[in-house]
This record gives sequence, C-alpha cells and structure tokens, in this order.
Amino acid sequence: MKYYSDNSKQYIDSTINCDMAEQYNLFLKYFSGKSILDVGFGSARDMLHFQSLGYIVFGVDPTPEFCDNAKRYGFSAICSPIEEYTSQIKFDGIWACASLLHCVNLKVAFKSCYDLLNDGGILYASLKYGDFVGEKNGRFFHYMNEEILNSILKELDFSLIEKTITFDVRKDRADEKWINIVLQK
Repeated sequence: MKYYSDNSKQYIDSTINCDMAEQYNLFLKYFSGKSILDVGFGSARDMLHFQSLGYIVFGVDPTPEFCDNAKRYGFSAICSPIEEYTSQIKFDGIWACASLLHCVNLKVAFKSCYDLLNDGGILYASLKYGDFVGEKNGRFFHYMNEEILNSILKELDFSLIEKTITFDVRKDRADEKWINIVLQK
C-alpha cells in the first residue's frame, strides 16, 4: 500500500486511459447482473466505464489516495483490503483487474470475493502470469498460472468459465503476460 500511496498520482495518470476493451468484453460476455464491486480499483477507470454502461458500481481499495480519487467522481469507495472487507450487500459481479496479485494469500482473497457474490455471480480477475511470489520494485506480487488457479478452484465452489492469456495493455510493458479468468459462484 505504501508504494501506491507514494506513487498514486503517477499511477492514476498512467492507467486512467488504458484500453481495456478486450478485458471488459470478456467479463461482460458472461455478466447479466446490475451491481459490480471493483476490487482494487486504483484510478477508478473501470468504475467509470461500468457506470457509463448503466451498472451500479461500488469499489474497495486499500489505498487512501485511490479512495479519495474515486470519491471525487461520486463513487462509494471503501478503503480496505479485500481480505478484510465484509458487506451486508452481495454483488452480481466482481471486477478484480490487476489487484488480487498484491494479496499475500490468494486463497483468502478469492474466498472473500466468493463470499461477496450473489449465487450465480461472476468474478473477473487478472493477475500477472507465472509462478513468482515475492517483492519487486517495492510491491508484493503473487503471480498466477494454471496450477495455482486449479489449487484455488479445488478449495472454493467457483466454476471456471473462461481463461485467457493476454499481454499488458501499457505500451511500455507490452511483453508482460497476464492470465484473465472468469469464475462463477
């Protein structure tokens, strides 16, 4: 969280205009609900997109500067790590784009998402592809591959709907691979 607090303006500026059409289409292909929880929303880019399509959007992010930014757009933004967030409200969908990879315990993070979804709800998550776990450039990363995904799916009642491998949408990182998964509760 310290990294994102210290670099929040630069992060917002570098991600707010990224073209996420391919990832949005993957999620929306399976999503038929109304309410979306954006987990680790960062610049609020995706919350703005989903709101523009008429969805009811909420956000949870552990970085105070990102929460303040989202509130400037009028969003209900809760400042909390997903592993600690609980809600009386259940959501039709969860969008976790490039956020769960910073969770030390992926299984706990996925369990939290599972618990926040309505029955039949859809979770989209993207994580860097691979098997690295540790710190890089002042941030903790937990990459994902098929083996890690299968171990998570064995412990939760999520059904894997689709999995794709894509490259980073930022031009300066176009050689980095990401695993994109759509799960259903």
